[in-house]
Amino acid sequence: MNNTKLLDNLKTLQDLKFEIYNRSTKAIDYRNFNVLTLNLPNKTIDIADFYKKHYREYSIEEIAGLIVAKYEL
Repeated sequence: MNNTKLLDNLKTLQDLKFEIYNRSTKAIDYRNFNVLTLNLPNKTIDIADFYKKHYREYSIEEIAGLIVAKYEL
């Protein structure tokens, strides 16, 4: 993978994390996010995998909404 593609992918994940945070009840904060995951006290959510499964059907904002709803954030 070239550097431009890698940076684009990281930016996409960063945008997704921002949208998840904005849509959540604020029970999470930036320290819960790793590069590819959202780490909560009782579970780890692989947001990169979730994005990979849904990016063809949904926008970043919609994927964030799906994550927030599914995991009751």
